[in-house]
Amino acid sequence: MLASDQGGRRTGIRSGYRPNHNFGGTDGRTFYIGQVEFASGELLNPGESREALIEFLRGPGLVEALQPGATWRIQEGPKLVATGSVIEVLGETEQSVRAIAGLRLR
Repeated sequence: MLASDQGGRRTGIRSGYRPNHNFGGTDGRTFYIGQVEFASGELLNPGESREALIEFLRGPGLVEALQPGATWRIQEGPKLVATGSVIEVLGETEQSVRAIAGLRLR
């Protein structure tokens, strides 16, 4: 997560957090919904980085975007709160795609 003094969140996030995941550029709007999951009880505070499991609701172009090494913007509305980088795609169903990602909270 990006630090609070860099314009990010003032509080940390826990499992169940569902921000917008923007795979487009800074002016793009290629958003997907994805729920972030950490190990039991873990908290990711502003300025910290951690690996997380993210379960994305499947949408057009998501599978192509989720390639190891791909990066994206994690937003709350228009506000950038974190960045993510795909480490590994774990699998997909008709409804979702699961991936391990490194997150940096703002």
